[in-house]
Amino acid sequence: LPWFSVGSMIPEFEMAAFSLTEIGEVSPPIQTRYGYHILRLEDKRPIESFESMEESIRSSILRDSRSGMIQSQVMAIQKSRYGFKENEANLAKLRTELNTTTEAGFAQVMAEKDLENDQLFTLQGKSHIAKDLASFMEEEEISLQSNSGTFDAWYERFTASELNKAEEADLAANNKDYQMLLKEYRDGILLFSLMNEEVWQKGLMDTVAQKAFYEKNIQNYQWKGRVDTYIVKVLDLTQLDAARMLLKGKPLSDELIASFETSYKSSNTLAFQTESGVLEYSTHPVLSNADINTNYQEIEANGHLHIVLIRDTIPAGPKKFEESRGLVIRDYQAYLDENLIESLRKKYPVKVNPKAKEETFVALNQ
Repeated sequence: LPWFSVGSMIPEFEMAAFSLTEIGEVSPPIQTRYGYHILRLEDKRPIESFESMEESIRSSILRDSRSGMIQSQVMAIQKSRYGFKENEANLAKLRTELNTTTEAGFAQVMAEKDLENDQLFTLQGKSHIAKDLASFMEEEEISLQSNSGTFDAWYERFTASELNKAEEADLAANNKDYQMLLKEYRDGILLFSLMNEEVWQKGLMDTVAQKAFYEKNIQNYQWKGRVDTYIVKVLDLTQLDAARMLLKGKPLSDELIASFETSYKSSNTLAFQTESGVLEYSTHPVLSNADINTNYQEIEANGHLHIVLIRDTIPAGPKKFEESRGLVIRDYQAYLDENLIESLRKKYPVKVNPKAKEETFVALNQ
């Protein structure tokens, strides 16, 4: 079994597993709805450190229903920090007029009752009106399910969005760690876009350039000597004579292969494993031991007897473009990558200060 922890198995199985204390200890047979089990303890791991589990814990908390309390506290802090002030009179009026409307008719009812310019709140001195809320609802393109009413549900979402925008702007202006993180993301996206445009997609889609690269580097796309062959790995030696009877002394043909496969698959599917096609023989575990000029032979390899039939021998030579296209694309992309890096080095030359580099190295390794 893979490693598992409390809560990931059915209770009776888990109880038996965690009751084992010594490495190698074996449990008595236990019964679950899946059958009977005998467990042996292979190893135990202690609970991981808080540092290694912090992100998963944080994620679990945010998925928990209690995360709403956390969000409320965050909003309260944001409201205090960024000068959030509600227009309570207008909010009461808007709740009365709009809470029972549908989302689809929200903007229309607001316009008909001349509520669009009613102020909702001010944030960092900027006024936000009911029309801003309607525009926000249209941009979101989702439907909110709430018992509090249409206006209240969307007002809370709109408020949270504006508070988050204020905090993001504050962080971007004043928090160096956040600025560095934004720069890292921008640089990463820029690098990805550059590589995608100049290397990956170009190497994948430009078939004319692929063929030109293939022809220029054709020495890298060569077949070794090959044979058109049919290999039968004998798994059940009691069936060897039957295989010999069907295969020995007959020229290899598609009809012979089809006849043999049909015969053994209908009578004894586990007696043989077969392989066929045009194969390079010098590196093949079976064919490397074969006489490529002999049409029928039996070869011992990797603890099994193999019957080998050879139809044609094909000398070493270049692969066709279609046969090597995958390798060509890979190599062409590597070539484009090298050229891109070289062109960037020429356009933006890097000068290293050896003294500063050495001082930094010494400081970081103290």
